[in-house]
Amino acid sequence: MKMASHRENNIANYQIISILGHCFNQLAVVQLAKFIPTGAMVAIKKFDMDKIKEAYLVESEIILTRQLNHPNIIKYIVAFVSGPQVCVVSPLMAYGSCRDLLSRHFNEGLCEPAIILIIRDVLDALDYIHKKGYIHRAIRGSHILISDNGKACLAGLRYACPIVLNGKWQRSIHSFPSTTERNLNWLSPELLEQNLKGYNEKSDIYSIGIVVCELSNGIEPFAGMSKTLMLTEKVRGYAPSILDSTTIPRDENIESGG
Repeated sequence: MKMASHRENNIANYQIISILGHCFNQLAVVQLAKFIPTGAMVAIKKFDMDKIKEAYLVESEIILTRQLNHPNIIKYIVAFVSGPQVCVVSPLMAYGSCRDLLSRHFNEGLCEPAIILIIRDVLDALDYIHKKGYIHRAIRGSHILISDNGKACLAGLRYACPIVLNGKWQRSIHSFPSTTERNLNWLSPELLEQNLKGYNEKSDIYSIGIVVCELSNGIEPFAGMSKTLMLTEKVRGYAPSILDSTTIPRDENIESGG
């Protein structure tokens, strides 16, 4: 993230146009705004720090975003404090998140070519994040943003954790991301189990599979299921699938030796 000019870190230089949505468990608002000095359209995420108990998550997301530089990871133009709010300015992602697209326009899921392009971009971003020594731990449709030219950018980095500890790459991690209740349906069994084996960056790949189902079906697997039943199904090895899949059923494929 570049150094902010005096104009960029002054909220008076932004004309608020509309509300794009909410995030951070509805405690932050995302607004469409015009940067008056240049006329550029941007998105401003405003965190009301008087209401947020986990302020460190906001700070850690800003710090980590500064360290990362990849075309498929959302960038922050500037972050600054305005009264009780922390304001984070980012490029406008014209089509919003994948979750927005599904909810507003594609209730039964996206077409396969679109899903392929989105997942390709997300995998590129994820490969970069892993090589930098982090596990994302919050890959889901609402954390994948789409630009006006169709490029997908990964967000939600406040849940990420380092794989490297004291200069050494860890085989497994045992920490559980705080305030992650909204992400449970996308998390891997090994992350949820919290046993001695722990988990590693491969847990993000499980989340990618859940996102593929989400984008294909219009809703994520395990939606509406109790947390206890969801965890039981995951630990038992239940594998979600695409609802309109025309592939050979697993049992028939095994019997045929495929």
